[in-house]
Amino acid sequence: MNLSKTVLFSAGTGPEECQWVLSHVIAQFGKEALRLGLTTNEVDRIEGRSALLTKSSVIQVTGGHSIDTLLSQWLGTIRWIGKSPFRAKHKRQNWYVGTHLLDTVIEEIRWNEIRFEFTKASGPGGQHRNKTNSAVRSIHIPSSTQAIASDQRSQHENKRIALKRLLEKIQQQADKIEHDQIQSRWHQHHELIRGNEVRCYQGAHFGLLNR
Repeated sequence: MNLSKTVLFSAGTGPEECQWVLSHVIAQFGKEALRLGLTTNEVDRIEGRSALLTKSSVIQVTGGHSIDTLLSQWLGTIRWIGKSPFRAKHKRQNWYVGTHLLDTVIEEIRWNEIRFEFTKASGPGGQHRNKTNSAVRSIHIPSSTQAIASDQRSQHENKRIALKRLLEKIQQQADKIEHDQIQSRWHQHHELIRGNEVRCYQGAHFGLLNR
């Protein structure tokens, strides 16, 4: 079974050195994912002043249960120890970037994940309406989102309306999630915590000091 998770890589509000480090960290992440048989897809990137610098990147990881193994070793603060590649006389040698797990927005509805229930319609509509199962409830199983339609006497028409209302609800939820993630993403840029890192690299060849 394929699983999918989305990760935000961020240089926070750090200088260009952090953006340079982030580009290398993303490359290292891709290599480790590949070794575990996972697929990575960059869905969004904010570059710095050049393509060598990355302020942030959103990467979707797809594959089996080894996703959890990978992310357990990556989520959090990552430190790189080394001299600035841009400022030779700069004394600082510790540079920090971070990774954060993002909730996945519903992008595609699988029709086998939608169930319909048929019940007797309530309310006005005459004797015929009360005797037939004309009301239709549509249910998106993964999210438990529901919509109901009993406007028409025809079960077929109510099914169409219930499905339309369900898709509208799911889209509204997805839009809200996406908006919240954008707000959270920029908040996380300012939340990068130095120290207590999950990984530490050193030198121009990015040797891994701990895991």
